[in-house]
Amino acid sequence: MEAIRERVRQFWGRLGAWQRAALVSGVVLAAAAVVVAFAARGQEYVPLFTDLQPADAGDVVARLEEDGIPYRFSGDGRTILVPGDQVHRLRLMLAAEGLPTGGVVGMEVMDQFQFGATEFERRMNRLRALQGELTRTIRQVEGVEDARVHIVLPEESLFISQRQPASAAVLVRMKPGRTLSAEQVAAITYLVAGSVEGLEPEAVTIVDSNGTVMSTPGSAGALEPPSGTLTQLDIQQRFQAQLQESVQSLLEQVFGPGNVAARVVAELNFDESVIDRELFEPADPEGLLRSVQELEERFEGTGQPAAFPGTDSNLAIPTYPAGAGAQDATYQRTESTRNYELNQIRERIVVAPGKVRRLSVSVVINDDRLTQAQLDAVRATVAAAIGLDPQRSDQISVIGMAFDTSVADRLREAMEAEEEAQRQAARQRLYVYGAAAGLVLILALAVLIAVRRARARRLEEEALLQRLESEIARRQEAAEESDEAEEARRQLEELARQKPERMAQIVRAWLAQE
Repeated sequence: MEAIRERVRQFWGRLGAWQRAALVSGVVLAAAAVVVAFAARGQEYVPLFTDLQPADAGDVVARLEEDGIPYRFSGDGRTILVPGDQVHRLRLMLAAEGLPTGGVVGMEVMDQFQFGATEFERRMNRLRALQGELTRTIRQVEGVEDARVHIVLPEESLFISQRQPASAAVLVRMKPGRTLSAEQVAAITYLVAGSVEGLEPEAVTIVDSNGTVMSTPGSAGALEPPSGTLTQLDIQQRFQAQLQESVQSLLEQVFGPGNVAARVVAELNFDESVIDRELFEPADPEGLLRSVQELEERFEGTGQPAAFPGTDSNLAIPTYPAGAGAQDATYQRTESTRNYELNQIRERIVVAPGKVRRLSVSVVINDDRLTQAQLDAVRATVAAAIGLDPQRSDQISVIGMAFDTSVADRLREAMEAEEEAQRQAARQRLYVYGAAAGLVLILALAVLIAVRRARARRLEEEALLQRLESEIARRQEAAEESDEAEEARRQLEELARQKPERMAQIVRAWLAQE
């Protein structure tokens, strides 16, 4: 180390005034460039929390100021930005402290012991904690951006007839482009009802931020638990969506994505009918003989045959005895009855609900220059795709007109502006890093040039000193060791030690004279 310091000291001593100034300036500029580059990189701010409530934003800012952490605001003060290299640590630290609370308090309010609190205050704190916990839970539902829960718990009464049921209301704010499905509405309803003692699902009201009532008290149809079956409205909507997707995907392959809008309205018959039919027909052309009954009567002799029991014997037909000369008589009667089997067919036809009663399809194409032949071709294509049945009075409407793309254009411009800002920031960082690298390179070149110049000057001075010493020796010999020569030698040595540049000029002058 001592040798290194000595070499540095000798190097510094050999430098001239302007060389020392240039070296110091280069080192300062390089250090400043490095500091600026690292500072610009370290001050890249990213969102810590977005869309905060004012109370939560104040709590978070107070905590950041307490630790001396730099921050910035964005989005009307609802978004807090912090340095990117600290965002994860700060989130974990604030989460451990329960921040942000989301504008509500949960069960942590029960940890705050209040001496002398009344029963009413304890009851209200419990209600606030229950509402806050439900709010935090509902915010975890997919698509829900924010929520508020209000619970009404009636006063307890000793008389059953005077007891009032509990009720609750939920306000949800959805993320852009998202809506609550029927399953999510039912899930939130039963979540709230199952978390509050004595609260029935029919007493829960869910409203979105647009004022649309998603479920009302007593709406049993929307509050039925999922059982694997679909309602008639769900079946109709799914059928319509399937046909709409089929038509739109088919036409977009021809006119391009985003250039076709299709809507399908299906009228379904959900009546369930049962048809019972009983048919009789012969088993074969001749028939299948089931039973045969044959009756044969025969009489031979004089007189009339005795009557057989039956209808004929009951007829009051007088008979007269035959005379003495009566002749012999013969009587014969044959009767046959045949019974044939018949095929008996019993049919029970159950017509399931959901039969298509009528379809109405509307198609709009983003082109106002379509000819009638092209519109007819599209209409025929759509009719074949949906299974058009003229007997059902199905309708298809196909028109061509220019779409209004102003909203999409604004969104695209906003996205392009954001991307351009990101590219500009990246370019600025690249410029800073490039400038820092350039300054470091310039400093390195300046140091290299200074070192080379110092080395060349040192070699030149050494050569001059050698020549000076030889000249002094020659003059000393010529002056036979006189006092003047000694004095001149001493002055020359002193001059060479103090002002080597001046001594070099004198030597050059002597050499020029010779």
